[in-house]
Amino acid sequence: ASSSPSLLLRGGSHDQDDKGSIALQIPQQEEEEEKDPLSIFHASSPANRQETAAARWGPNLASFLQHALHVVGVVAPKDQERILLLALLYMDRASSVATPRSQAPTCCALPYCLPRTVHRLSLAAILLAAAASSCNLMTIHQGCERIAVAFNMCPQQVEAMVWEMKQALGDFGALVTPSQYQQFQQTWRSSPVLQQLMENQRHEELATPVVVEQ
Repeated sequence: ASSSPSLLLRGGSHDQDDKGSIALQIPQQEEEEEKDPLSIFHASSPANRQETAAARWGPNLASFLQHALHVVGVVAPKDQERILLLALLYMDRASSVATPRSQAPTCCALPYCLPRTVHRLSLAAILLAAAASSCNLMTIHQGCERIAVAFNMCPQQVEAMVWEMKQALGDFGALVTPSQYQQFQQTWRSSPVLQQLMENQRHEELATPVVVEQ
């Protein structure tokens, strides 16, 4: 498939030895709507039928992620990068069939991150990553409520998404080793999504009035 200016994973694995491939692009081809089994993470219908890839199923991904970060109280650029890295790791782990889930054998891997699922998977992962980070004092419940209001969703549905992803993280849970983090960080810093987020941040800073004290 051709590359896309959008983030994310087609799946992969992250065992303790950090083996597994990482892909930071969403396939351009559209999913088979009538054949794909729907989950809580699937958009029910296209939001923009004239668009392709992720833009067909929801807002511009870079703007969407940045708005979600602001909603859960993650504003500083360095904090945003850290939360998005953790979210990316969680999405990869939750969607991988190689993730060990001995503590919850009935739990299954989440759907792959595709154009139709990327927005909702991202929200759940950002909520979990923000809750696991010291840069955010908001509880998951509070975050779910804010996300629900900001994106016109049912709070119970948002909480269900977070719960399903938390279960799908398997035996490792939210634990991320330094080597896993560094591996993702190297790939992430060259991704188009981070570049777009940084560009958006620069535009915000330029648009903010400068107050000069007398």
